[in-house]
Amino acid sequence: MFRFDIIINCIMLIGFTVILAAGAVRRSGPVHALYCVLLGIALGAAYFIKLGVQEPSASIFIPFYKLYAINEFSHTGITDDLVTYALPYVLAGFFFMPAMPRFGIVSSFFAGILFSICSRIYFLLEGGSFVTDEYLFAGIGMAAGCALYIMLAYILRKKIDFKEFMLPLPQRRSFVLSLIIWVILYVGIAFMMIFDYGAPYDSIVFGEDKFKLPSEITLNCSLEKEGAKLFMYEPSSQPIEERLTAVAQSVGIYDDIKISSGAYVAESEAGKVTMTESGSWVYDSYSAPEGELPTRDSAVNAVFRFFSSRQILSTDIDRVTDIIERTDTGSGSFIGYDIYLSSSVAGNPIVDSCAIVVSVRAGNSIVKVRRYDGDIQTFAQINGISPEKAYSHILSGQCANTLEAEAVSASINSYKLVYMNNSTQGYYLPVWCFNCTATEEDGSSESFNIYVQADK
Repeated sequence: MFRFDIIINCIMLIGFTVILAAGAVRRSGPVHALYCVLLGIALGAAYFIKLGVQEPSASIFIPFYKLYAINEFSHTGITDDLVTYALPYVLAGFFFMPAMPRFGIVSSFFAGILFSICSRIYFLLEGGSFVTDEYLFAGIGMAAGCALYIMLAYILRKKIDFKEFMLPLPQRRSFVLSLIIWVILYVGIAFMMIFDYGAPYDSIVFGEDKFKLPSEITLNCSLEKEGAKLFMYEPSSQPIEERLTAVAQSVGIYDDIKISSGAYVAESEAGKVTMTESGSWVYDSYSAPEGELPTRDSAVNAVFRFFSSRQILSTDIDRVTDIIERTDTGSGSFIGYDIYLSSSVAGNPIVDSCAIVVSVRAGNSIVKVRRYDGDIQTFAQINGISPEKAYSHILSGQCANTLEAEAVSASINSYKLVYMNNSTQGYYLPVWCFNCTATEEDGSSESFNIYVQADK
């Protein structure tokens, strides 16, 4: 079923295209009408492309607000908006002058704003948020597409018979203006990427060390000397309804999504999935568990089978961190296990994550799943320091450790790349984790870790 607003917008667009094409047929003939139809198709394509964009949660009336706060949003925030809101209208801008030969670049800019607003009329009347940049970028996209047509037409003016194809032939000043527009766009994006010196993310705030590292630290493994490109991750931008639908359908729930007490709920006779705005979710099965009680091994195997047969996690399962026996609250008899799982991304563990708890009961049935962290996606690729460079940070004290007692010496046995969450913004940043052994004052030994942020 199509939403009511989609139907209304399609009727408006078809009506506009028919009226425009009919007028073109009377004035100039069917070829000109074809260009009007192509403009209508391009506008329709831009509309349907934007349907997949998450709705803004708050109104922002200041134009180009991300440019003023580039330290917060970085150049990627601005280029993402250009791709999301401007790029879909470039094709429509290309057909703007062939369909409306009496208008030019300035008119195409305002036409892009008008078309974008018209496509959101129903959303705005229903109380939706108004973000000025969404409409300004649509105008920029239309103007860029119109400028692209002008440049190509001017370059090919001696090779194509414009009168035969009923195409408007731009003047030299229009060509110069179009060239200036594209140069400004290119140089502007390039300068943002070059001079975006502000930090788009905060460093990880490690907990305060209980004990300082000993002055004697030996190295019992070889360290790589070259750094590499590393990824950092951010919370998923996929609309909450799409994420909930994917999880619900994977467990056989196909009913419509409802909002209850600020959470999104999909529920049927089979069970219920509840998801919060942060992306955490809980699945409750309504099926009564039957069969033999699970063993520890069979319970763990059931958990891994459950997730391997469903593509519902953007992270991987790293390992089982705990297994808790559960008993009936009334009789006290054993009923099953709760399996605690940590997460990893691209094979690298996420530290301090107890991401998932799965309840396994009779017949190895999954009766409850609790996902505490949300989905993530790649945010940026950054320059990582080498393990050898990280080791030099350790020697200079630029690190964090998990020592539980005073140590007289320590040795580094191995290292690996892990990820940690910077709690202020939700980003997952790469960290070098060194697995170490400490010798304490009484001669006993202790295993501990040293952490060094891998992108600094």
